Amino acid sequence: MAKDEEPKYTPYVNRLKYEQSDMIMVLLNLGYVPDEVVQSMTDFKPGWSLAFKSNMEDYWAKFNLNNDEFIKRLDGGELLSEIPLKERYDQRWAFQDENDLEDRYVKFI
Repeated sequence: MAKDEEPKYTPYVNRLKYEQSDMIMVLLNLGYVPDEVVQSMTDFKPGWSLAFKSNMEDYWAKFNLNNDEFIKRLDGGELLSEIPLKERYDQRWAFQDENDLEDRYVKFI
């Protein structure tokens, strides 16, 4: 291998190499990570990011499923007051676009 050539790694090894910066981003945004996902993380050995991603995807799927079930119950004539608070979801999971938070803040103030 030439001096200026970078070594070739498998995609899995590359993923592990970037986990340190992933950890920093998770810690910086920990307040936005659902409690259920945080509590499911029992260790942070190499490969933790794969488990974290899987747990977030599971949470996302359950969130949207609960939202769909909630809407069906309202469409079926059930009163909102009859549905326990923890089962009420008023929006679908979505990623923030460039100005979403800023636009909502401007409307708030």
